[in-house]
Amino acid sequence: MKKLLMVFALLLTGFMPSLAQKFIIDPWGNKGVECKNVIQTDTAWVVKRGADNVREFPKGFEFNSLGMDADSMYYIFECEGSYYAVKEKLLKFSSNNSPGVVNPLSENIQARSSRLGEFYGTDKALNLIFVSFAVAVALSFLYLPLRMRFLRPLFLVVIPVAMLVISITEIVGYMMFEEEILWWCQPGQYSAWGTIGRIALLVVVILCQLFSLKLYKRGLYKYLKSDEPRKKISVAPLAISMVVCIPLTIIVAVALASMNLQSEPYFDYVAVGTLLVSLGIGVVISFMRNISRFGLFLGILISLFLVVYLISCIVSILALIGLAIELLIHVIAVVGAFFCLSFVFPKYTYRRSDGTEVEVYEY
Repeated sequence: MKKLLMVFALLLTGFMPSLAQKFIIDPWGNKGVECKNVIQTDTAWVVKRGADNVREFPKGFEFNSLGMDADSMYYIFECEGSYYAVKEKLLKFSSNNSPGVVNPLSENIQARSSRLGEFYGTDKALNLIFVSFAVAVALSFLYLPLRMRFLRPLFLVVIPVAMLVISITEIVGYMMFEEEILWWCQPGQYSAWGTIGRIALLVVVILCQLFSLKLYKRGLYKYLKSDEPRKKISVAPLAISMVVCIPLTIIVAVALASMNLQSEPYFDYVAVGTLLVSLGIGVVISFMRNISRFGLFLGILISLFLVVYLISCIVSILALIGLAIELLIHVIAVVGAFFCLSFVFPKYTYRRSDGTEVEVYEY
């Protein structure tokens, strides 16, 4: 009897957290989430067929979880007599849970609901980037075309700082959330034309970011009042090192692994050392050249600007490529669906004895 009571208690305590888990729908942006209507079979939850199998729930909607699907990607909940499935990554753990209920969401998903996630999941990060760009563009316009020379010292400091703010915002966001920081222009969030317009805006921002180096060089040469072609900003060694360091590190790691040395204690040291050395050579060369050409203060300022500038450009371009591939996949899927439907034609039509008209299709 005691054993049965113990087993019952264990089962009860084991099932209570999963039954009591409360979640809040918390997607990035202000839009709600479309959840599919599901039904339970003997073995799993399956999507209900029909035109009314999707319902949009607003951001902030709280529900009691009924568990996860077989693939552990969706949480199931009940609303007004129907069951719905929502992606796990679009949820946050509700503060209305009992103290003993454990948060089952992974650290990556929990990070989406943190202060940093709120920063990137709202317009705050976008506003910071666009304000920084606006300041840089306005100052460049006042200094270069309008030739307001008293703005020269401000130009030399504000432009790198503005690019630094933009670059750090992009780098930190991409390291923490990868391409999800581009939620505001991802396919599926908005209409097709809305997505294309936002991607076009992103392309303009990246082009302005790439052009900022040339703009800064023009302002720098005007400040130095020098037409000597020898005084050029050293970019090539730094750029080559940044492009080469990661592939070279991967090659070294694969070579060591092919010799069954991946379990050796020095494996990590060799990989990290290869990365630092291959990157450090170009950094040191560019720093030394810029210091010798422009002096200690300007040389260090220019070199730091170049480091952050190149990293952010690489991150922006990679993110744009990933977004373009995702958009292309959506376009191919839509075009492919229309293409397949174009081959479906009624073969013939006849009327049954009860008067019902029936169309026979061929594929």
